[in-house]
Amino acid sequence: MSKNATTFDESLHPRGNQATGHAGQFAVKEQSASEVTLQERPRSRYRRLGPKRTVEGLSDAEVFDVARRQIFNYASKWGLSGSDRDEALGDLLLDLAAKQHNGKAISGALINVSARAVASRYVNGPHIRHEDAKAMTMLKTDADAFRELYGRAPSAHEIDGMAAHIRENWHDRNHRPSDRFHRRIEDTRAVSLDRSVFDDGSDTLGDTLAGEETTPLAHVDLSQVTGQQLDQAFTRSRIPAPAVLSIGRAADLRSQVSEPAREIARFRTGALYNPQVFEPWGNPDDEARKRIADRLIATGDLADQMWHIAVDRASGVPATHIKTSKAA
Repeated sequence: MSKNATTFDESLHPRGNQATGHAGQFAVKEQSASEVTLQERPRSRYRRLGPKRTVEGLSDAEVFDVARRQIFNYASKWGLSGSDRDEALGDLLLDLAAKQHNGKAISGALINVSARAVASRYVNGPHIRHEDAKAMTMLKTDADAFRELYGRAPSAHEIDGMAAHIRENWHDRNHRPSDRFHRRIEDTRAVSLDRSVFDDGSDTLGDTLAGEETTPLAHVDLSQVTGQQLDQAFTRSRIPAPAVLSIGRAADLRSQVSEPAREIARFRTGALYNPQVFEPWGNPDDEARKRIADRLIATGDLADQMWHIAVDRASGVPATHIKTSKAA
């Protein structure tokens, strides 16, 4: 044995506690709490679906029928190709299946909202920024207003000016549309360069951007339109509900606002306009005025008539005021 070795005294190193005699336990010396805190692992974005929950709602067959109808409606409205339409339907069904699996009851309203969201992804395309697509839609509205105001399609230079105005006045300056966004986008599908800018299908946005001067739209034959049909068109166009006007004030407005569609177009293009044109809706703020103007402009040659319907509804008068021609 080495001279540095010491004698092992077993009594100083007990192998068990006095109560149980079991070795390998921390019973003799009280231990302090650990200073290390274990944290949960971060959740993965790719979570597996848990057990399916039982929910009430449409049957699988009903979900498919409603989803198919909604996607086909949006595809027709926004000009999706057949392949994009079918892919959008597949994406929608997968989204709905995931919602149902997680306990969400599938209703017709939910399918409609989901279908619009899915279809919009195909409208904007995989390489088009959301801001650019939204700005392009605004540009179409401004081009429609310009046509209503001046009776012709805007030139390429005028389109450039409208696009610049939209970009410069964007609500979020940190996320504005791309510079000259209207020339970067070759096809937004919702506002495609090869689809009509105006309602009669004669003019395309591509024609307008190329500077082609085109003829104005053919006018609707208002002599063949009844007051009841106009009233129904007002409802279908989702024009905001009017406020309340007295019959006398309604009559004054009709005489003071002789060309409501022209005044609406002047407002939308930033020109001087008669603010009385918005009086049927009370005193709307600027955002509400834009919504009203966009809805009216979207009715094309019926915009004047839609304004008169708003006056009629505000004053509680049946829809009988039909102007058969515009002032020269």
